[in-house]
Amino acid sequence: MSIDIPTPEIPTAVGQHCYDGESQDQYQQSIGLAMEHLRTYMQEDRFYSGTPAADLQALRSRIQPNPHRTMSMEEALAELKEVYLDYAIRFHHPRYVAHLNCPVVLPALVGDLIASAANTAIETWDQSTSATLIEQEMIRWITQHLQLGFRADGVFTSGGTQSNLMALLMARDHYAYAHYGVNLKEGGWTEEVSRFRIFCSDKAHFSVKKNAALLGMGYQAVISVPSDSQMRM
Repeated sequence: MSIDIPTPEIPTAVGQHCYDGESQDQYQQSIGLAMEHLRTYMQEDRFYSGTPAADLQALRSRIQPNPHRTMSMEEALAELKEVYLDYAIRFHHPRYVAHLNCPVVLPALVGDLIASAANTAIETWDQSTSATLIEQEMIRWITQHLQLGFRADGVFTSGGTQSNLMALLMARDHYAYAHYGVNLKEGGWTEEVSRFRIFCSDKAHFSVKKNAALLGMGYQAVISVPSDSQMRM
C-alpha cells in the first residue's frame, strides 16, 4: 500500500535560508521594504496615534493566524504597518516623556541588523568564536572605565530587571556560603537563608520585590528604608 502525501506549499514570505544568492537578493529587497515603512513611522509628527485601547481591540481580527493563507513579504509588511507601526508609540519623539524608554542610535540599529542575520549563539565558545571576544572586551572596557579594578568581571543582560535578579541571586548565594557554609545551588533552601533580608531605598525599582519572589524569598524579605530629599537612605 502506498500513501501519497502532498508537498506542503511554502509561503512566499518564508525563504529556505539566507545563504543562497536568490535568498540574499530577497533579503536585501525585504529590508528595503521594511525601511520604507520605518521611515514613514519615524517621520510622523505625533508621538502616538491617540487611538483608545478599546478601539485597538478591533485589530485583533486582522492578525489571527491562518495556516491556509499565504502572504508575500510585501503583504506581510503592509499588514504589520497597519496593525502595529501606525499605532506604535514613538519613543524617539521629542514630546514623549512618559517612561524611561530612550531613542535608539544608528550604531545600535545597524548592530542589531547584523546580529539578527548572523544569529550567533554565544553561550559556548565553539558556537560564538569571535563574538565572545567582543563581549569580553566590552566588559573589560566598562570595568576599567568605572575603575572597578582588574579582578572585576561582568555579563550582559536583557535589562535592569534581569540585572537586579542576577545581583540579588549572586549576593544571596555568596553570603550563604561565606557565612553559613551553605551551597544553595547544590543543597537548596535552608532555615538560615529564610531569615535573609534585602534592604533597599523606598525609591527602589519594583523589580527588587518581584525578584525576591522569584528567588523564593518573598516580598516580606524586602525591607524598604525611607530616603531623604537627596534620595539618601
